[in-house]
Amino acid sequence: MRLSSSRFGVVAGAFICVGLVPALAADSIEPPARIKAIHLARSEVERVVKLPGTLLPWEETDVFARVSGYARDVRVDRGSVVKAGDTLLTVEAPEMTADLEAARARLAEA
Repeated sequence: MRLSSSRFGVVAGAFICVGLVPALAADSIEPPARIKAIHLARSEVERVVKLPGTLLPWEETDVFARVSGYARDVRVDRGSVVKAGDTLLTVEAPEMTADLEAARARLAEA
C-alpha cells in the first residue's frame, strides 16, 4: 500500500505543478496592445502644382467691322476656338438703318 500511496502523491504533485504553470505564466504575460482600426475607402487624390507662366496665342489677328455701330449679339468669348466664316457678333448700325430707309423711300417715289 505504501507504493500505491507514493504513486498517488507523485501523480497529485504532477497535476498541481501542471495546474500552477498557466497561473504563473499569466502573471508574466503583458496585456495586448490597444490599436485603432479604420475602414478603408477608395477616393481620388488631388494633386495641384502651382507654377508661374505666360500663355500666348498660337495665332493672332485683328478683327474689324466693315461698318461702325454697336455690338448687339456676341457669340464668342475670349479663348473661343473659331473657324474662318464663323459669325463672331452682330453689329447694330442705326445710321445705316436710317440711310437704308431713306433710300427705300426715294425708290418708292421714283
